[in-house]
Parts: sequence; C-alpha cells; structure tokens
Amino acid sequence: MKKLISMGIIVGLLVMAGCSGSSKPESVTSPTSQPTAKAAEPAKQVKLEFMSNMGAQTLKEVQAIAEQFTKENPNITVNLSSQAADFEALMKAKMASGDLPDLWTTHGWAVERYNNFLLPLNDQPWVSSIKEPFKPIITNKNGQVLVLPISMAKDGMVVNKTVLEKSGVQLDSIKTWDDFLTASEKIKNSGFTPVGMWGKDPRSFASFLNFMANPLLISSPAHSYGNDLRNGSFEWTKWNEVNNVLVDLGKKGYLNKDVLTATEEGIDQAMAKDQIAFKFRGSVKSIVEFNPKVNIGIAPIPAYYSDDKPFFSGGEGTVVGVWKDSKNKAEAIKFLAYLAKAENVKRIGDVDIKVTGLHVAESDMGVLTADYKKYENVAVRDFFDRVYLPNGMWSILQQVGAGLVSGQMKSDEATNTMKSNYDRLRSQAK
Repeated sequence: MKKLISMGIIVGLLVMAGCSGSSKPESVTSPTSQPTAKAAEPAKQVKLEFMSNMGAQTLKEVQAIAEQFTKENPNITVNLSSQAADFEALMKAKMASGDLPDLWTTHGWAVERYNNFLLPLNDQPWVSSIKEPFKPIITNKNGQVLVLPISMAKDGMVVNKTVLEKSGVQLDSIKTWDDFLTASEKIKNSGFTPVGMWGKDPRSFASFLNFMANPLLISSPAHSYGNDLRNGSFEWTKWNEVNNVLVDLGKKGYLNKDVLTATEEGIDQAMAKDQIAFKFRGSVKSIVEFNPKVNIGIAPIPAYYSDDKPFFSGGEGTVVGVWKDSKNKAEAIKFLAYLAKAENVKRIGDVDIKVTGLHVAESDMGVLTADYKKYENVAVRDFFDRVYLPNGMWSILQQVGAGLVSGQMKSDEATNTMKSNYDRLRSQAK
C-alpha cells in the first residue's frame, strides 16, 4: 500500500511538470555564475596649476586647505606655488605666450590686466555672498564677476581716538577735507600732531597721494577725469591739486617734525603713546603691541568736494580667478567653491589680516572689528594707481611725494615728473 502511494505521488509530479508550458527543463544559474556589473572606471586624475604672489603665511594656510580638498576629492591635486616678487613678470610672459595656469591670484589687476583671460563666474553660488562695496572692483564693464574675493584690502585713516577726544574732535563730524583741516587745527592747538608720516620709507607719501587722487580727480561728479586718465588725454595741470594737499599739510604744521627721517615704527610708537592723531598707511598691529590699551580705530577717508562722500581705498587681497581656456575648468571651479566655504574664507582672512570679501564669514580684525562693522556699507574705491596709472608709476609716486615734502620739488616740477613717466610707461605698455 505504501509503495502504491509513492508511485502515485511520482506520477502526479511528472504530470505537473508536463503542464508547465515547456518540455525542456529550465536552466538554473548558480549564484557564482551570474554576470558581474562592469567595474566603474577610475576618476580622471587632474592636477590644477595654481600660481600666486602669496606671502609665506597665506601660502601655508591655502596649501593646508588645498591638501584637505584633495583628501575629499582624491582625483584632484592642487599644485600651489608662489613666485613672490617675480610673479608679475612671470604672468606677463605667460599672457604673451597664451599658456596660463588653471588658477592664479590677480593681485589687484583682475579687471584692468586679466579681463580677457579670466572665466566669468556669475553663475557660481558664492557670487550672491560678495559684499556690495567690493563688487565694482572685481566686475568688468559687462557686469561679469571675474574672481573669487576671499580677502580684500579696505584702507582708510588709522585714528587715535584718545587724541581726538582730548582735542575736542568728533570723528563722525569729519566728512570733507575742509572738516579734516578744521579738526587738524584743533589737534595741533591741543599740543598733538595731527598726521604722522615717515620719510624713511617714501611709500608713506605715495600712499597719501594715491588716496587723495581719488576724491580730487575721480569720484566727485563735477571733477571726474577717469576716462581722460585711461585714454591719455588727461590735463596734467590738474595733478597740482593733489600735490598741494600734501604740501599744505606740511606748511600748516600738521605733519610730525621728523617727517623726513621718521620710520613707521617710530610713528606707531608715537600713536601708541597718544601723541599722533592720524596716519594714512599701514596696519595697527605694531601700535597695539606697543600699547595694548591704546584706543585705536579706523575711519573712511574724507571726501574732497561737497558733491562726494567719504570712502575707503581698497583692492584685492587674496583673490583667485580661473583661466577661461583651462582644460580643467570644472575642477578649478570646484576648488574655488571649496575656498569659498565659510571656514576657509575666515582662515585666509585671519592670516591676511584683511576683511573678507564674502558675507559667509568675517575675519578677526582685532581692535578694528567694531569700526569695520560700523562702516561696512561705505564705498570702497580701487587703489587709484591700479586703475588710472600705467604699471610702474608707484615708484614715481614715491619719488614725487618725497620731493614735495622735502621741498626739493615744486608742485609744477612734480607734476611734470608724473606726466613724463605716465607718457613713457603708457607707450611701453602698448
């Protein structure tokens, strides 16, 4: 009976197999014989060439950021270098040969020199975070943003607020140059020195001329000669007005008596001791080191004419662009986005001791932090010589400034020196 039941089960199974729709046995694939997915191809290895004029500390910081970027993006290596003083000449040679790096720092010349070589970046998400006062400096006439502004210079008058208070001067009352001269007279009559300059380094004089050329020749609607300076038609007798502002400070007794021999260190010590009210160049770091309790600050440069407004003079700090013909544009843009992250913007701004160009982070400006916040919406105008003078005029400004302060040059002679070198250098640049 058991044998009959077993045979019945076997017959039933055979019938069911026959009703399955196929007389052939189904093939069975073992797990080990299944076709394997095609292995993903390794990511293309890219080496980005990044040339710069960075100082040692900034270079070290950006290199650390680049190494972290590579850890997160193993297929992209950033070859960062700094040519320091040789950078400008090397970049000119590379522009002439048409062989530029993937990225470079534009050292104040994003628009004026590198416009035709840089990739417009308006479509990048960090562009909306660029601080408004800095946008004109890095945007060309077609509205194209050319670089990532990580840090930016924002220079004005370094101010000893204790000296102003003891002289009965309200800093916020200084809007025009006439206001500044009125304040300087009060400061002098109170036994203090209004303005500190240091002839041991004639850049002190050149910086002042560079500051004052903007309100005298550019930013006042009624006294704007920027186009003339650009195209070579400027009437150079107007430069006498810039010379005279510097000369008058000396004539009125508003400069330190040792102006021709002073060092910046000496001026900083005098400001730390509450002896000098203003200086127009340099940082406050050494002033605070001499006297950590000094009440020091920064303020905009006064307008010269009544139809103008106070301003800061500024320009590019650590600012990076991408070559428009780079074969690695996508990777270069990706690295820019990494540099634009808040923590990296702050790191670079802190080591540069400059304000950040993006709202995503603020650098530590020490005792100047509150003032920079107070004046954050004041216009920043690009350094005059970078926009309106041919390359090479900075040394001429030093020569002219020293000659004017020492009395070895009259105003007309200084202006003629400016004009002849302006013509010479423009001709060489063509």
